[in-house]
Amino acid sequence: MSKSTKWITGISAVALIAGMTGCSSSTKASSPPKDTDCKEWEQEGDAWECEDSNSSHYSHYFYNGSFYNSSSSVNSAIKKNNASSKASKGFGSGSKSFGG
Repeated sequence: MSKSTKWITGISAVALIAGMTGCSSSTKASSPPKDTDCKEWEQEGDAWECEDSNSSHYSHYFYNGSFYNSSSSVNSAIKKNNASSKASKGFGSGSKSFGG
């Protein structure tokens, strides 16, 4: 194997590994909000749902520091957050510096 072939193979392997880790969607839900109004939170994917029927947040969702009144609105926020975080990672993002 020539030196340039080894170099290209190494770069390709690094790119493949970086691409695979950048596409991972194994985000974990943050901890439930410190809301004294809702005493019972249940994790629903990446968000939290208030299960306390005496709370003004009953059946509302908490995600990324905000409350949402329906599962469709919280899912929309999660999709937007995931899309923006993927856009800021991987190839074509960040500062460009190649060569010297």
